[in-house]
Order: sequence, then structure tokens, then C-alpha cells
Amino acid sequence: MSTKTPNQDRDPLEELLKSWKVEATLPPRFQEDVWRRIDRAEQRSASSISKWFIGLAAHWASLLRKPIGAAAYLSTLLIVGSLTGVWRSDRKVDQTEIAWRAAYLQAVVPAAPFAYHP
Repeated sequence: MSTKTPNQDRDPLEELLKSWKVEATLPPRFQEDVWRRIDRAEQRSASSISKWFIGLAAHWASLLRKPIGAAAYLSTLLIVGSLTGVWRSDRKVDQTEIAWRAAYLQAVVPAAPFAYHP
């Protein structure tokens, strides 16, 4: 084990680095130039995203011009529309069934209170 204290182990380079002072000044309008470069970089990245979306839209448009692409698109719309219709009709069927039961109960037992509230 070393018995030297930290003060005895001083490195001359460490002393030199500690004594070094930076006296350089920033160029004129440095901060303004930095913000301008940041702004340009953000605009470039935003324009690259918009270019990507435009390219994707052009790709999809070229696919839809082909008969197979148009058929796939229309099939997808048909399937999504049918599934949405089935899902919505289930709700309407439940409401209609409640209304028919209430009407039947009213017809069979005229004194019964009408319990249907749409």
C-alpha cells in the first residue's frame, strides 16, 4: 500500500491544467448564428417528413391506378364498412328488441306501465 499523501503525488500536468484560464471570446453574433442553424435544421427535418408523406401518398396513388390495387382498396373499404354496419346494427337490434317486448307487454297487459325509454 502506498503511504504517500495526495499532496505528495501531484502531477505537473495536473498543476498546469488547473492554472490554465480560457480567455477566448465568442465571435460576434455567435448566439444568433447558432439559433439560425437550429431553425434551419428543424425546417429541413420538417420538410423531409413532409417529403416522406408526399412520397407515400404518391406510392399509394400509383397502387390505386392499377386494377389490383383498386380492387384491394375497394375490398378493404367494403369489409370495414360491413363490419362497422354489423357492429352498429347489434346496438339497434337490442334497442328494437326492448321496444317490441315493451309493446307486446302493453298489448297483453294494458294496465302494465310502459317501460321503454329509448
